[in-house]
Amino acid sequence: MQYNMNQNQLMQMMVMQALKQVSPELLAKVEEEARKRGMSDEDINAGKAYISQVQKGAEN
Repeated sequence: MQYNMNQNQLMQMMVMQALKQVSPELLAKVEEEARKRGMSDEDINAGKAYISQVQKGAEN
């Protein structure tokens, strides 16, 4: 149980680190693809807001 918890924490840290490095160009390509696949504006905006929040945390 403890191993899985630590593994999940490690995975979360890796994802956060990757999100901190997302360029605006990549974010635009992901948004374009999400729209092509029918993702709602609400979901896209929520995702962009989350990434922005993570990136702002990286600046502090």
